[in-house]
Amino acid sequence: HGRIWRVTAKNRPLVPRFDFTKASIKELLEQLKAPEEFNRTQARRVLSERNRKEVLSVLGKWVEKLDSSEPNYEHHQLEALWMYQTLNVVEPDLLKKLLRAKEPNARAAATAVLRYWHERIGDSESLDLLATQIADENPRVRLQTVITLSFISDPHKKKMALRALD
Repeated sequence: HGRIWRVTAKNRPLVPRFDFTKASIKELLEQLKAPEEFNRTQARRVLSERNRKEVLSVLGKWVEKLDSSEPNYEHHQLEALWMYQTLNVVEPDLLKKLLRAKEPNARAAATAVLRYWHERIGDSESLDLLATQIADENPRVRLQTVITLSFISDPHKKKMALRALD
């Protein structure tokens, strides 16, 4: 009936705390690369509270400078996509890149983002993008595609959704 106050690994130092309130926009964007989900989430939250135009300007440059040879390159792009989603800005080029990513979790997450952006991208273009996703080899991508199709009002979506079973 005792309380656990802190759980730590023996002989390993604690992860240093990052001060999000005093960080610049560039430093916050670099936190989107952090291995700790807490840091990435807090960075997105603080960035959403900053000047929107400044964040968008620096975010675009940050995405361009991402190193494609890094092992987590697609995850960093996905973090940027989520940042655009947090700021309520549609970034179709980045979305299209991630819909065709090598990593299936990135494709599934990008498909989930399309669910919220389909009206601003256009239902016909969204259906074109989802036509490839519904035939994806990964079941999580197909599942996200069916969920996304349920938000689109086009009558052709029913036939497309059934292709997930093939």
